[in-house]
Amino acid sequence: MKTARGFYSKEFKLNAVKLYINRERGKSISTLAKELKISAPTLSAWVLYYRDRGEDGLVENITEVNCNAYEALKLNSLKTELDVMQQAYNGLKKQLIEITKERDNMKKAIETFVSSLVSN
Repeated sequence: MKTARGFYSKEFKLNAVKLYINRERGKSISTLAKELKISAPTLSAWVLYYRDRGEDGLVENITEVNCNAYEALKLNSLKTELDVMQQAYNGLKKQLIEITKERDNMKKAIETFVSSLVSN
């Protein structure tokens, strides 16, 4: 629970995160947060910190007031996802260029073959 200074202990955060990750009870983040008497954004931030930095990430003092850190983590996660998608897009773009060249070469070969048949 909360310490004297109003922050949650590392053990409490770790327990909450593990409950969410394991989802033994199949609960949503909102439901679990209500049961633990914390806000859903706070629990979400803890989960993101845990996934990003492991148990060391839970030392951070994330509270409802300090959602900027949560937003920064979410943004970082989205940037990583965007990078992966960009790489996939670039790979597909290269494949399309190669396939288009192959198609054009096949068209030329067919035209040459047909013109040789017609001329004979």
